[in-house]
Amino acid sequence: MLRICGVTFDHTTNYGSCLQAYALKTAIERISIEGESYVYDLLPATILASQRKASSRSVTAVAKRIIKSIAKKYRRAQFKSFEDKYIRYADCHRREELSRLNDRYDAFICGSDVIWNFGYTRGDTLYFLDFATKYKFSYAASFGKGKLDFHEEGLELDEDPKKIYERYIPQLDRVSVREKEAAEMLKEFVSKPVECACDPVLLLTQDEWTKVIPENIKRGKYIFAYSTSTRPNYISFLKMIQKSTGLPVVNITWLPNDMVRQRAFTSVDPAKWLGLLKNAEYVVTNSFHGTAFSVLFEKKFFTVIQGDRQTRSNIRLYDFLENLELDSRLINEMPSSLDFEAPDFTAAKDKLEKIRESSLKYLEENLIEASHRKKGM
Repeated sequence: MLRICGVTFDHTTNYGSCLQAYALKTAIERISIEGESYVYDLLPATILASQRKASSRSVTAVAKRIIKSIAKKYRRAQFKSFEDKYIRYADCHRREELSRLNDRYDAFICGSDVIWNFGYTRGDTLYFLDFATKYKFSYAASFGKGKLDFHEEGLELDEDPKKIYERYIPQLDRVSVREKEAAEMLKEFVSKPVECACDPVLLLTQDEWTKVIPENIKRGKYIFAYSTSTRPNYISFLKMIQKSTGLPVVNITWLPNDMVRQRAFTSVDPAKWLGLLKNAEYVVTNSFHGTAFSVLFEKKFFTVIQGDRQTRSNIRLYDFLENLELDSRLINEMPSSLDFEAPDFTAAKDKLEKIRESSLKYLEENLIEASHRKKGM
C-alpha cells in the first residue's frame, strides 16, 4: 500500500475547494496498478492557517468581523458533515510535526485550486511541499491569474515572491498546472517540462458525482445562482434571466458580506449544493467550479464575467471553456437577447474525456514512480 499526503484548499466554506479535494482523493484511491493500492490523506486545516495582516479595530470593522464569523461558523458546520463522511486527514496538527510525515507517507501532492496565488496563501511555502523529502509533485496547481505581478498592491511578504517560486517549484519531482497560461509562466522558473492537468472535479464522471447527491433535493423548475463575488453585471444578468423566465431563484454565494448584498441566505452542505445545481433548469454563476459542474451535468448555464481575459480570475474560465468549445456561454456585457437552449455538449464531452484520460495517466505515472522509489527500484 502506498500512502500519500495532499496539501490543498479544502477546509473552507467554498464548495469548489471542498469538492475538488474529495474528487482527487476518490480518483487516486480508485487507481490500481500492478496490484498496488493507494491511500490519500489531507493535511488538516489547523496547519494551513492564513497569515493575514492585523485587521482594523474600529467598532464598525469589529462588528463586521463578528457577523462574518457567525455566518462562517454556520456554514462550516454544514461542510464538516461532508468532510467527516468523505475526507480523511493526516494526524498532524502543528508545523513542528510536519517533518515526521516523511516517516508515515511515501509521496506528497500539492494541488489543485489556486494554491500558488500569494493573495490567498501570503507566500506560505507549505503549498510547495517545502517539508517533504519523499517523492513530491503538483497536480493541476493554479495561480488563478494570467500573469504574475511581483509587486502586487497589498501583497506584503517576508521574501521576494519571485524567489519563492524560483526556489521551491524546481524541487518538485514533476509539475502540472491547471491552465495553459500557468504552464507558460512557469517556464521562467523551471527547466523541466510543465504539464497541464484538469481540475480534480473533472476526473469523476457525471454518474460518479450523482452518487454523492442526496435524494431529497428541490424539484420543479428554478434558476440556480452561485457566485464567489458580487459584481454589478452578475446581479443585473441574474435579474434579467429571472424576469425573462419567470422562474424562482435559489441563490447561494460564498462570502458572508455578499450574502447580505444579494439577499442570498441559503446555505447547504456540498452534496446538497451539487444536487441543487444538477436539478436546476438554468445555472448562473461566476465561479470556476460552478461552471465545471454545469458542464459535467450538461446544464443550460451562463458564466458571467467582468473585464477581459486577464482580469482577476477570468483566465481560468476562458481557458476551461475555450478548450471545450463552450466559450459562447461566457457573458461579459449585458446581451440584448438570450439563447435559453442548452449548448451542444457533443464536442465538449469528447474533449473532456481526452483531458480526463491524460490527467489520470499523469497521476498514474507519478504513483508508479513513487512506488518504485519506495521499493528502491
